[in-house]
Amino acid sequence: MITAAVLLILMHVLPPYRPSVQRLRHADAAALVEVKRDGAGGLQLRTLQKLVGEAVKQAHFAPGHRLPRTARFGLATFRKKGATWVIQEHGREWIEIPQTHLKKSDLVHWKTFFSALTKDPETALIEGIDAPLTRRFAARDLNALLLQPQRRALRLRLARRLGAAAMEEQLRQSLHRHMLRGAAPPERAQLLRSAAGISRSEASPRRGP
Repeated sequence: MITAAVLLILMHVLPPYRPSVQRLRHADAAALVEVKRDGAGGLQLRTLQKLVGEAVKQAHFAPGHRLPRTARFGLATFRKKGATWVIQEHGREWIEIPQTHLKKSDLVHWKTFFSALTKDPETALIEGIDAPLTRRFAARDLNALLLQPQRRALRLRLARRLGAAAMEEQLRQSLHRHMLRGAAPPERAQLLRSAAGISRSEASPRRGP
């Protein structure tokens, strides 16, 4: 009972999680950045790979937003308010990127991934879970989108992907769980068949000769 009450309170206090595809769609600027300083005066940033608009060196937070204390490397998206840049991300939306995944050759791959994400988000995300570099981003966005009732086509595409190819088990379970949570009861039977690699004809009982 106490846990449920705490969760209910947090749902009303914490800002909602927005997939990175949504933040990119509304961004006036976006980049992979290094956080050089996070203090009362805002963020001091170094751009590693520009994605949208100009390189932002200094930004402020929206009210109630903060980055994790350990934030150092990650995707930052910005809106411009007058002469001030405001970072869109808050703590739960920040995904830390290991420095070892930010070599020059990696930055080209990241730019390609984020460009695809703004043009064909569902395809980019499903393909993104196959690449170690983008897997965490893709999985985080997929889990959020799979919960949206209108994403029925995405859930079916993912179910077929789960049934067709090998995947790290923890990732598979996470995607499978969110896929079913977002589906209406009539939709779940088809998703379960597809995730198991079973076609509708195979699932139908065979008639005798």
